[in-house]
Amino acid sequence: MKERISVWLWCLAGALALVALSGCDKNAGGDQPSTAELLAPCERKAGETPLVNGAECGYLAVPLTGKQSDNTIELYIKRWPAISAAPEADPLFVIAGGPGQSATAIADMLAGSFYELRKKRDIVFVDQRGTGQSSPLHCELDESNQLLGHSAASTEASIAQYRDCAKALSANAPYYTTIAAVDDLEAVRQALGYSRINVWGGSYGTRVILAYLAQHPESLRAVVMDGLAPVQLAMPYNIGAEASRALQLVADQCLALPACAERYGDSVAAAEQAASRLRAAPVTLSIDHPLTGLPTPLLLDDSKLAGLVRFSLYDRLASRLLPAALAAAAQQDYRLVASLITRISDSANTPNLALGMHMTILCNEDAGVTPRPENRAFLGVDLAAPIARICEFWPKADVAPDFYQPVKSDVPVLLLSGERDPISPPHWAAQVAAGLTNATALTAAGAHHGVTQVGCSARVIAEFIAETQLSDATAACLDNIQPLPPYLSAAKQSPEPEAL
Repeated sequence: MKERISVWLWCLAGALALVALSGCDKNAGGDQPSTAELLAPCERKAGETPLVNGAECGYLAVPLTGKQSDNTIELYIKRWPAISAAPEADPLFVIAGGPGQSATAIADMLAGSFYELRKKRDIVFVDQRGTGQSSPLHCELDESNQLLGHSAASTEASIAQYRDCAKALSANAPYYTTIAAVDDLEAVRQALGYSRINVWGGSYGTRVILAYLAQHPESLRAVVMDGLAPVQLAMPYNIGAEASRALQLVADQCLALPACAERYGDSVAAAEQAASRLRAAPVTLSIDHPLTGLPTPLLLDDSKLAGLVRFSLYDRLASRLLPAALAAAAQQDYRLVASLITRISDSANTPNLALGMHMTILCNEDAGVTPRPENRAFLGVDLAAPIARICEFWPKADVAPDFYQPVKSDVPVLLLSGERDPISPPHWAAQVAAGLTNATALTAAGAHHGVTQVGCSARVIAEFIAETQLSDATAACLDNIQPLPPYLSAAKQSPEPEAL
């Protein structure tokens, strides 16, 4: 599978700175639709070949406020029925990240990772309320404030547009919280007639799972969380510290390789030098627009550089280019920076977030955590500042104090972390594991944000869901996921040894 930037990641903070079942659990009154009524073959566009055959789609109405009322919203569901004629009773539910990402939109991208699981289990994707086709909370921003992220000069216009969006969403946004999403998932489980389910989630999706573990542990058989992002992470207020850590790992790797160290030097120092120069004197680049291919002017300042570097750290391939790109940028050569911008802004790499839902989570849940001030800056840029300003006027939601308590559970849990993750590195998994008595925590040294699509991870996840534990041999295969080497130009690469 083609390597891509992880699609279950926390993006807006970077974007702002970068810019036929039993039905035994159904309601006794019979209010829930039957499975046959709920799901039907998914609609396809003319000429479109489905990546996964037999997919079923449908909607489930749930109360907007969490109480039985006439005021409802619809949740969009996609299910891949198990291939086996005698499937296991417990499916896998998939929870996307963002927050604000559509689970059904990333389904095909995860087909390879869940192929083994689908042989014997249904795979169910639910667009979280506020995302995808589940009554999404969208904010319409000018393309100049979305494409490739923000420069400092565009922040004011963006904040003004978010102010208009906040007014438009003020009636409903307070009901689009993580706890509401958990209640929705439980409603879907019941409507589809599953007694217990397995759950996979990445990044913000792990926060949803943790809340599910706290609220409905009896409904969960086994859980896989990739890139732990508990509420204590306090996005976006810790992104500076975590991004600095990840960039330092890239710099250390380069300095440990003589050819890289000689050619590019210290990547952290180069990034700081480039950011300082761009802070004083922004430059205008010409890049190929990712949709039209036409030359497009782009203002590059310290804010946009910081966001670009942070976002590049999410991706194994983009990170390989950072030593070369930053060394060149320190010498005022921005050609490789422009190449990175084009790659990052490509629609295949950038998830389409429901920005209104994204801000609702950040401004109501993460704002309840007190971060350390020193964690906010990256390359001298306070990445959290624009979001903090938006949160001053964003609609307020009620978040119970116990939402911030560490989750305790004995449900079998697999925690996956990438050592080079620039937002949810392994120490967050260790913090979460302290309350989980039946947890297995694994770290892939060469993975960034998202382990599931790298190396042997699909086999690891399939075995854990099947057995609710891992053999030592299977767990050890993640050791083979090592950091990719920094890019060195072909003209200066050491010659390959002759074949014997």
